[in-house]
Amino acid sequence: MMNKNLSINSLNAILLILISISSMDCKSNDNELLFLSSQNDSCNYKVVTFNDLLKQNDLYNNKCIEVNGLFYNSMEEQSLNNLTHSKSGIKESFWIDFEEKNNLPLIEVKSKKKLLGDGYFLQYLSGKPITIKGKLNMLNHGHLGKYIGTIENVTYINL
Repeated sequence: MMNKNLSINSLNAILLILISISSMDCKSNDNELLFLSSQNDSCNYKVVTFNDLLKQNDLYNNKCIEVNGLFYNSMEEQSLNNLTHSKSGIKESFWIDFEEKNNLPLIEVKSKKKLLGDGYFLQYLSGKPITIKGKLNMLNHGHLGKYIGTIENVTYINL
């Protein structure tokens, strides 16, 4: 009986070690934030560069896209921009629609807090490169109609 308990304890210890190792991410970064939506996501996302999105936005209209860019959040701006963003280049920006009436809330994986909870995450992400997944709507030009189009139904943001 003692050997059987020892074997079970040894197996449990090995299993715990394997789970711990498999949950470690070699590229883990304490500053990394990952936001996911709990909505049933059946979109087949097309990975596209920001420059291709600018040049061929008609091709991606009403399609699910994954794109990298700089996120900006301020008084009247929630946008994704090219890596060389300037305020004068707002016509080369995409509005990001985070309104929860259009999306299920985005939840940060580690802290379980909502992206729109207290505004902290939006401020923290501002000025940083992100990867975002959503649906491109070229008929919606965002706040005051100043943007090329809108990324809506956002299901994923990674810093």
